[in-house]
Amino acid sequence: MKVEYTRWIGFIVINTLSIGLMVHGYCLSLPFLQKEQSAIVLIPVLCIAVVVSAGLFPLVKRFDSHTQRFASLYVGFLVGLLLLGLYMGCWSWFNLSTRPDYHTGIYQAWRTHFSWIPLTLFAGHWFGLPIFFAVGLSNKLFRPLFFPRGEVDPDV
Repeated sequence: MKVEYTRWIGFIVINTLSIGLMVHGYCLSLPFLQKEQSAIVLIPVLCIAVVVSAGLFPLVKRFDSHTQRFASLYVGFLVGLLLLGLYMGCWSWFNLSTRPDYHTGIYQAWRTHFSWIPLTLFAGHWFGLPIFFAVGLSNKLFRPLFFPRGEVDPDV
């Protein structure tokens, strides 16, 4: 049982480290992210990566083929993008709603703030696919460590 937790923690650390390094690289190299504080992007992405990786490990370890694992990692990628869009929408709503001159209706608030969800799905695929492939490659390289042959557990 102790080995299982070690693999689970290792899976979370490797995925979060891969994502964090690439997002930090984006924050340093992209001009529109250089103007903002990188903590606005980096910290929520890392928190979401930890949560999604922790929830994804039991799903990913059920599969023996790389294709099935890659597909389940893609589902985790989509869930992470949806969570990031929800975070960005809530952040923009909170940031704007604290201004005294800001008044809007429900429809305008939905259109303005929660349009971040489709935006993060689009931009996440645009900028996030290299990150997704890096996570997929790191999982393929660390496969013997995380998922040794003969230890596929379909009942978990």
